[in-house]
Amino acid sequence: LAYEPDRQNFALLTKNIQENQLTQVSCINAAIAPKSGEITLQEPIFTNEWRSGVGIVCGGWRGVLHTRGFLVLAVGINQILPGVDLIKMDIEGMEYEVLERAELNEVKTIMVEVHPRKGKQVAKIEKKLQKAGFEIERKEDSSRWGKGLSLIVARRV
Repeated sequence: LAYEPDRQNFALLTKNIQENQLTQVSCINAAIAPKSGEITLQEPIFTNEWRSGVGIVCGGWRGVLHTRGFLVLAVGINQILPGVDLIKMDIEGMEYEVLERAELNEVKTIMVEVHPRKGKQVAKIEKKLQKAGFEIERKEDSSRWGKGLSLIVARRV
């Protein structure tokens, strides 16, 4: 399953899946959130092709983008978890809120891109995952565009 709330990214995702004949991938045009309902996401206001930065934080995770809000369907994390053993999460700033609610009993591996909101996200996420029985490996992104991002790979021990 692939969840993508942004309509333009969703169109690109489905096109890539069709072009590559990936018959075992299902796409859902919705956000993953702590609970089901609707949420307002922020999208950058610019005209180029780059679509990174869609998330819950006004101004993007760095706080430097001009953004506008749009309403999307949200699926609660625990609605999709039964039977899932691998999670790859890149949800632009809502990582901790989602993982805090997640019942991770069946999950064996989690890969999560962490955005440094107020500098506390990485430590909080690592603590949550360690408490849930995961071993943590963290990689820092020091590139121009990724400075401050972390990739956490958590494996059940």
